[in-house]
Amino acid sequence: MQRNTVFVAVPNAAIPPIKMDEHEWLALQGQKGKALGGKTLSPAVRTRLLAVTILYASSLRAPDAVEPLKEVLRRIEGWKRQTVSLRRLIWKKSGPAKVGWQHRIKNWDANLEQIFLASPCTEPELQFPLALLDRVLKGTTIVAEVVEDELRGDAGTSDYRNLWFLWAALVLSILRNAGIPVKHPKRKNLLPGPVRLLAKLQSKLPAELQLRKTQDSLRKGAVIAFKIRRGNPTASIQRILRRWAKGDFRRRFGSPDNSVLSRFDRLTDVTKQKS
Repeated sequence: MQRNTVFVAVPNAAIPPIKMDEHEWLALQGQKGKALGGKTLSPAVRTRLLAVTILYASSLRAPDAVEPLKEVLRRIEGWKRQTVSLRRLIWKKSGPAKVGWQHRIKNWDANLEQIFLASPCTEPELQFPLALLDRVLKGTTIVAEVVEDELRGDAGTSDYRNLWFLWAALVLSILRNAGIPVKHPKRKNLLPGPVRLLAKLQSKLPAELQLRKTQDSLRKGAVIAFKIRRGNPTASIQRILRRWAKGDFRRRFGSPDNSVLSRFDRLTDVTKQKS
């Protein structure tokens, strides 16, 4: 999903199987793991690396599944104005559709019944169909306002290009957990072996997700991913990628995931400014 767009459907694009042959793994690690600091890629590590790459690949969506966010918000605003006008016409004692703080709390979508049926239907609502319709329209207006807030709040995150950094950070995190060095012990440079592994895994992705096409671009992206990964738990990075890969860009995470988000936002903001 591109920046400043929003999902209007959830059809996954067709993703070919992602796999690597034995000779490819052996070439990446070198004889006796020489290319990876003397470490070899165990079957468990290989499985994890492919699993997170498949997870990232699942973020690809068909082009007709998204629409420009600006246009969607404009249409919602227009619908709200028309709904207010309709409510004034069909029931003369309509109340304003105000969004209370309780509808902005975590998991607001689980409280839709409270939005529509916070209290039992009144006698007029039971007697007059238009009074009941007015109540329902009021509830849908409240939902529309909450959804608008969600879309605006998540707009900066919904850039599929940034998912690349989370995926790369997860790959480097898996290597860290396997005891495979990623950074030169005496320099700031990343070691070439893990970067080549990242490049090889990227080559297995759908073409639309192979975003770092040159060696220099890949290396710079790997450095940003390494900084996102540094000091952050693998599970936190994976939780965020798993949710966002589904197109759910809500940012309601607890600690320690919030520290990942904070660093992710800071580093990817710098990337946008340079791009």
